[in-house]
Amino acid sequence: MALASVIIALLSFVVSGIALFFAQFRGPQISNVIGPTIEFYYPPDGGFGVYVPATFANSSTRTGTVQRCGITIFEKSTPDERFFMEWRRP
Repeated sequence: MALASVIIALLSFVVSGIALFFAQFRGPQISNVIGPTIEFYYPPDGGFGVYVPATFANSSTRTGTVQRCGITIFEKSTPDERFFMEWRRP
């Protein structure tokens, strides 16, 4: 009977350690969803604009912050010429 109690206690200890890791120590799990429609346009004040609806989701209990976001635009026929645009404002 004492051996069964020790085995149950050790199993409980392992399960609680795994739960502690997933709840407190694992980092944020940030993923993104882009779309469904991306728009390219020329604003009236000049320049070039891209409208990309983006959603960032965090499936972890830890807080995560998206600090920078950007997009690289290139034409398939000339992949060497790439343009990087950084997110200017939310």
